[in-house]
Amino acid sequence: GLSKAKNVVMTEKDLKKIWPKNEWNRRHLQIIFFGREFCPSRNHNLSKCMICSWASTKKRIKLEFSKK
Repeated sequence: GLSKAKNVVMTEKDLKKIWPKNEWNRRHLQIIFFGREFCPSRNHNLSKCMICSWASTKKRIKLEFSKK
């Protein structure tokens, strides 16, 4: 829900609109550390992640489960 972008460059642009410039570095690191600790990009469970479960559509969750 933070971005509807289709690539990382556009996602970054959208996120930079949300936070003031003096917070960019801190937010960047927070997102990286959250991903490492709670929501790895592979083999993650959208329904168990506090952000993915909030941001993902039911269609996306169903699609992820069908891949397993």
